[in-house]
Amino acid sequence: TRFRTIVRRGGIASETKPDLFVHKLAHNAYQEASNDNVELDEETYSCIVAYLTDNEAEESVWEVLDEFRRTNRTISEQMAVRGSALDRFFRKHGTETMAVHRIRKDGACPYCRIKLESVDLANEQIEQMISQVEEYFFVSEEQKLALQDLATWLKDLDRNLDCVIDGANVGFFMQRPDLGGVLSFAQIQLAVDACRANDFKHIGVFLHEKRAIGPEIDKLRESCRVYLT
Repeated sequence: TRFRTIVRRGGIASETKPDLFVHKLAHNAYQEASNDNVELDEETYSCIVAYLTDNEAEESVWEVLDEFRRTNRTISEQMAVRGSALDRFFRKHGTETMAVHRIRKDGACPYCRIKLESVDLANEQIEQMISQVEEYFFVSEEQKLALQDLATWLKDLDRNLDCVIDGANVGFFMQRPDLGGVLSFAQIQLAVDACRANDFKHIGVFLHEKRAIGPEIDKLRESCRVYLT
């Protein structure tokens, strides 16, 4: 078909030299197929993204990935391990049909159209929340000491954090720690870099690890504040 021919031309072009005209044809062909609800097979899909990725057309690649994830289409294992900087952010083991989307800088989700709003709380509201936390969670002496340690750590910071990352959720993404999963500092670093790219300057990572030593944690500490729990 015309679509497959254009896509294959794009794939061939990526192996020889960048061709902006073919790049545009491949992208337009994808848009036509999407608008006509054409189901793309994994080989064709991989060909499109390989071409766009190899030519560093990041925004176009994002459009391809977002559209396929929005429609819950399968991502090939070949694509999942291709190794581009873009795919390392969404790397999976095997194939996936999960809808994953990048929240835009304005806080809106391109899939559900819901916009995340930032709300500034008055001091009275903050004090009320603290009282509720104390009432519900200050049950044992161990819990009191743990939260007091966190409060001291936050108080000793030279400035307030703009963003807090749950290190366990990010580092164990698509893994089971109880089944031998290993905390990925690389994934945490990607999340830190993504936050910094979105103008968050003072980032904190709650690692959910009591002890952590080695070059990976040292490198992480260079780019953000790390709290060991």
